[in-house]
Amino acid sequence: LSITFNPSKYANGGYELCTSKTQLAEVFKDITNRLKTEGIHVNLEATNLQRIDLTKQAEMPRIARDYMEAYDHLHVKYGRQITRHRVNADYYRLQNKSWQLCAYDKQMAFLSTSEKTAHKVREITPSNLLRNELRFMNSKTCKEHAYRHTGETLQGQESWEGIYTP
Repeated sequence: LSITFNPSKYANGGYELCTSKTQLAEVFKDITNRLKTEGIHVNLEATNLQRIDLTKQAEMPRIARDYMEAYDHLHVKYGRQITRHRVNADYYRLQNKSWQLCAYDKQMAFLSTSEKTAHKVREITPSNLLRNELRFMNSKTCKEHAYRHTGETLQGQESWEGIYTP
C-alpha cells in the first residue's frame, strides 16, 4: 500500500506551506480518518517514508529567476553522477538517483498550473517568490538524511526548521 499526499496542498490548497507541527498532525489525522471510512485502517505515523520533500520559500528582493544562475555554482560534496537542469528561466534542478534540489518561481508555477486547468492562456509575470525543495527520492535516502517513519516528521520538525530558514 502506498499513500501519497502533499501536506501543504492538503492543508492550504495553494502554495502556502504547512508550517506547524499542529497543522501537520491535523493533516495526518484527517487522512487517517478518511482512509478509515474507506475501510483502510492504517497507523499513518508508523508508515515508512518512500519520499519526502523538505521545502522552504521566501519572498526575495529580486525576481526568482535572478537567482537561478547561482545554482550552477553549488558543489555537492558526496554526490555522484549529478546532473544539472536549467528547465527554463524560472526553474532549476540539481539531481542524482537519490535526491533532487529544485529551485523555482512558485507563484509562476502555481499560476501556470491553474491557468492550464482553467484552459486559459495568458502571460504570467515573474514573481519574487522563490521556492527551494530538497527531495529525498527513496526510502534509503529518507532514512539516511531525513526521517524513516512519517511520524518522525512530527517529532523532528524543529530540527530542520532552523536549517531551512530564509
